Formats: sequence, C-alpha cells, structure tokens
Amino acid sequence: MVSSAAACGPLPGFCTYSACKSFASFLLRGLAYELRDKVDCMAWQPCEIRTKLYDLNSPDGMLVEGNVISVDTAVKDMFK
Repeated sequence: MVSSAAACGPLPGFCTYSACKSFASFLLRGLAYELRDKVDCMAWQPCEIRTKLYDLNSPDGMLVEGNVISVDTAVKDMFK
C-alpha cells in the first residue's frame, strides 16, 4: 500500500492528505500483524516525488525542490 512520509505528522495545508496517509500506514501495521503467517504487508512511505500533485502544489513554496525524486527512481528504490 502506498502511504507517504506525510503520515508521520500533520503538514500545514495538507492535513487531510496527512490523515489519510496515516490511516493507510496504521491499517497496514494492523494487517501485517493479523496476517503475519499468511501474507506479507508493506506500507511504502516515500518522501517527495515529482507527480501531478507535486506540480500542482509546488508554486506556493511549501515543497523543497532539492528533495524531490522522479517516479522511476522512487519505484526502483521501493523494490530494492
């Protein structure tokens, strides 16, 4: 399941997004425990990735350009 580093705490202007990603992370923690003998569960919590959502929000100055990675890099790193 895709979560986000935003799940670790609230972000001004992104409270709903952070809350949804936090829910996803906690749901997967519970499922991983309940299904530990049957299924491997993983919550992926990447940081900033250049997506359409990022491009829509970057002009307001809240996002830091130097920490952004491409989608291809993020996916390759996830599978390592």
